[in-house]
Amino acid sequence: MKLLYFFVISLLFSTSVFADSKYVLVTKTKSQAELPYIKAKLKKLELNIVTYKSGDEYSVYSGAFKNYKSAIIALQSIQSYFPEAAVVSFDSHAVEEETRISKGGYYFINGSLASLGVPFDHSVQKGNITTNSIGTSAMGYIFEAGYNFENNIFMTLSYLNAASTTNTISNLYGTINYKMRMGQFEPYIGVLGGLSTLSWTKPPMLNATSGADSALLYGAQTGLSYDTGFSNLALFINYQFAFMNHETPLAIKNTTNTITASSTLTQNIIQGINLGVQYRF
Repeated sequence: MKLLYFFVISLLFSTSVFADSKYVLVTKTKSQAELPYIKAKLKKLELNIVTYKSGDEYSVYSGAFKNYKSAIIALQSIQSYFPEAAVVSFDSHAVEEETRISKGGYYFINGSLASLGVPFDHSVQKGNITTNSIGTSAMGYIFEAGYNFENNIFMTLSYLNAASTTNTISNLYGTINYKMRMGQFEPYIGVLGGLSTLSWTKPPMLNATSGADSALLYGAQTGLSYDTGFSNLALFINYQFAFMNHETPLAIKNTTNTITASSTLTQNIIQGINLGVQYRF
């Protein structure tokens, strides 16, 4: 009888000591750069993050929870961001192999193709001036270097170069953006500001020369990026709209160098769609 009593007590004791720990398996990813995003979302829910790396894949957990009920409560919150999340259990020895994530942000570079629209306005002050055909659309590229903070705010330093049939626009500007996460998709909005330079490859008027003009640039952008989960690569598309104030004065002079006609060519708006690739460090 004493032996049976000892066996029951031992069984109960061992069950409590080696009981399975309850965790929520939040998601799995092959991109280390994605971990700060996940951490930020869990932080908003006042939950911790624990990760385990197996091969080239990270398994992201939150826990351990005291019991199954506590894990279910956490799961309901987590599924608002990660619908595939689920409650799992494993003994405490398995948890010892896991590593807590402390990385708060990451650097990245972007490369994209740009398709721009640059409308113009021609106002005549004196006489009659007719302009040549002026390009109102341009194709080019954008290079960017940036940093993504833990709170889903990211900043970039950007350079755009685009050419139409008659002129070239070069913009150097910075952006500040807020990104939202929906699984592998990341919609974002932001503002931009910097300096724009316009130079003419073909004069806007016969027998006229036009140099470069510089102006302040400011505007906004919205976009969507997609985390491929492959080698820290993401794809993105965005739309930018910005104001500038480029002015090109035009004039006709007679043989005595007197201005007989004058006008101003203005290009105050630039907008475009950009499609590119992002690499995260």
